[in-house]
Amino acid sequence: MMCGSTIRQSMPTILNEKKGNIIYRLYMCHDHDHYEPIEDWVLFHPDKTKPCSVVVFNFGNEPYEHLENTWYVCGKWNRKLKLIHKDETTYINKITTWKVVNKPFTKWNV
Repeated sequence: MMCGSTIRQSMPTILNEKKGNIIYRLYMCHDHDHYEPIEDWVLFHPDKTKPCSVVVFNFGNEPYEHLENTWYVCGKWNRKLKLIHKDETTYINKITTWKVVNKPFTKWNV
């Protein structure tokens, strides 16, 4: 419900909720709750025939640098990508597209 009031950083965030392909942030707004879209991500199943590698790990993605550098794209939004690691449990939730390249020397299953 949009109430017309301005969302301020000081307003407590209750939770993030996914509805379809859009992730919403729920705020408490005076006497009612109100949803604001965070970003309009297009999410999809990764194509395992198109592995990629990250060439620059920075801005919060440094913890993933020690993993084998094989990732799959599973989301896109405004020149950003969401990646899933080959272990199928680790995600990079947001990384700029120029930091990701097609993985060279990939073995193709024929």
